[in-house]
Amino acid sequence: MATYPEPLVINPQSEHTQTIILLHDRAGSNRHFALELLEATDSAGNTLQQALPGMKFIFPTALKRPSAVLDGYPIASWFDCCLPIDPHELSKSQIEGLKAASLIIHRLLDAEVPVVEIGNVFLGGHGQGCAMALYALLTYKPSVGGILGGVIGLNGWLPMQKTLNDFALEMKRMNDTPPNNGEDEQKIISVEAHRARAIEFSRGLIALPRPHFIITNDNYLSFFLAHGHADEEVPISHAREAAITLAQMAMKVNLKVYEGLGHGWRNGDEIDDIVRFIKRESGLVGLLYDSD
Repeated sequence: MATYPEPLVINPQSEHTQTIILLHDRAGSNRHFALELLEATDSAGNTLQQALPGMKFIFPTALKRPSAVLDGYPIASWFDCCLPIDPHELSKSQIEGLKAASLIIHRLLDAEVPVVEIGNVFLGGHGQGCAMALYALLTYKPSVGGILGGVIGLNGWLPMQKTLNDFALEMKRMNDTPPNNGEDEQKIISVEAHRARAIEFSRGLIALPRPHFIITNDNYLSFFLAHGHADEEVPISHAREAAITLAQMAMKVNLKVYEGLGHGWRNGDEIDDIVRFIKRESGLVGLLYDSD
């Protein structure tokens, strides 16, 4: 496996209570992403570090990979992908990149989980970094019981969306069958099994071992997707498809569209929404994994 560079780490400004791992866009860099994102301010004029003083920020960097659309010219990317972006793409080079990057991200998550409670660890990204974050969280098996706080996706898409959506629709069709004797409990268990199978299926697509689950009636993975309505690099339709598919996989999804915004983020309301999501989701307990 190729060796990834050490990530950029920005330590918290107060006692360490939360961690977020943030992935840069295709052809970007962790330092540039960190510089721009950490300069953004909420509607009160606070940066993310000021609004979340206990947050540790980790910015990994992608490897330079040969790009098929650039005739093999290497660029920094989490996985190879075609242009314009096709969320239905399912190529060998894409799968190889998703697997390699997922393993690295999973290790970073595993290192942070024992430091703060698992519900205080978040994952996020921009553009292709968002796509990578969605898939990495969807395929993550924590080393301890519990679930991560959530994922924050900026202007991205869900890799292999059609394949995952077809699976989700089939699972939803099975789960929509009314419970026997009108018992709600059986219905709840079927939904929880739906989530577990969705994660097993997602891991199987990139040849990761299947996790073992302890099913509870209140588990979910939480996703906040933010997208500029005027994004010309990643159309808003890709974010909507991602939100629908994740919801069909029994995940908790909030998609927020920002009028007039392109392929980026903006001060004020969007930073407000990011901070609000992190504060709301921190420390939630849900899907439990059998750590064997």
